[in-house]
Amino acid sequence: MGRNHKVLSRDPLDENDARLIVNHLYGADGMARLQGGGDINIMYQIGSPRKGTLRFRCNMMAIVASRGLGANVVIRPVKDLPAPLNQQHVEPQILAHYRMTKGMMIVSGATGSGKSTLIGAMTVAKLLDPDSHRNIIECAEPVEFLLDRVESSTSTISQSEIPRNVKSFEDFMAGAMRRQPTDIIVDECRKPEHMIATIQAAISGPPRRRRSMPRRSH
Repeated sequence: MGRNHKVLSRDPLDENDARLIVNHLYGADGMARLQGGGDINIMYQIGSPRKGTLRFRCNMMAIVASRGLGANVVIRPVKDLPAPLNQQHVEPQILAHYRMTKGMMIVSGATGSGKSTLIGAMTVAKLLDPDSHRNIIECAEPVEFLLDRVESSTSTISQSEIPRNVKSFEDFMAGAMRRQPTDIIVDECRKPEHMIATIQAAISGPPRRRRSMPRRSH
């Protein structure tokens, strides 16, 4: 589990400190969103002259504390691109079947077990395949790896973040049916509406023109 180290020597953060942090990471209505009962799960980017773009996954939830209303904020760094499949020790059976032509693939596992990294590497491999000819679309909360930078001669990918780009997974799926995708990636199947969107992705359209690869956490 690692070790905890106190960063600040000053007094604990108060309600105004928490508001400033949340609103900076998410936007002007960040704290209002938390106090309204919602949580926040986003990517935060920082431009660095030496290291390029640094990306962080931020999870925020409102809490009550002795100093007033506050927020619990967890920030973790995210790699720029996923490690290639040949560096992830993927089982041969998975490598033989992940390029699906129909149906649905579910990648499941514990938090931090590498689900996003595996799906990302599978997607990159499809994009780099000159014989692939895929139109991949993804909805995620949030988008972890930005894959439009992967240069592909025959395939495309577009990624939408919920709720920044599209309000809900249902709205994404309604539009997805008009975009002629070959692969639909529905990320984070934690709620009933996520799984409904996933099932819709798997059964919609001509069977050889739709593929779904959702990620589900236990």
